[in-house]
Amino acid sequence: MIMINFLKKQWFIVVMCLMILGGSLLPSLGSKLNPDKITTTTLVIALFFLSGLSLPTETLKQGMKDFRLHVFIQVFIYIICPLYFMLTAFPFNDVMDGRLIVGIYALACLPTTVSSCIVFTQLAGGNTIGTVFNASLSNLSGIFISPLLLTLF
Repeated sequence: MIMINFLKKQWFIVVMCLMILGGSLLPSLGSKLNPDKITTTTLVIALFFLSGLSLPTETLKQGMKDFRLHVFIQVFIYIICPLYFMLTAFPFNDVMDGRLIVGIYALACLPTTVSSCIVFTQLAGGNTIGTVFNASLSNLSGIFISPLLLTLF
């Protein structure tokens, strides 16, 4: 009974782990299910569409006005996270392969993933409006900001 309750509460994490395991064991199956990335594109569009449908218009207008939240999240994504990665990885520059360090720095400069942040926020009962707005904003601005940040490393 305890295991069933755990699975009901943590179903998303369990399914995600199963999908990662399945993708590791049967990678060729994924290419058959997602030719030319059509499935991925369709699912991202559906996620945004369904998230938008579930948000009341008045609440959406109020959420867009939360300027301090949006500034904080963008600063966290593009300044605090890269600085944290830089400061924690820097001491290991001499003992780690240079390609791995470059990969760590590259990951530090990327914006958040759209689908996971929306799903996790909805599951936690958080501010979905702020999440959708900031995920969209960070991914659009990331086209320009991420390469600039990478030049600093």
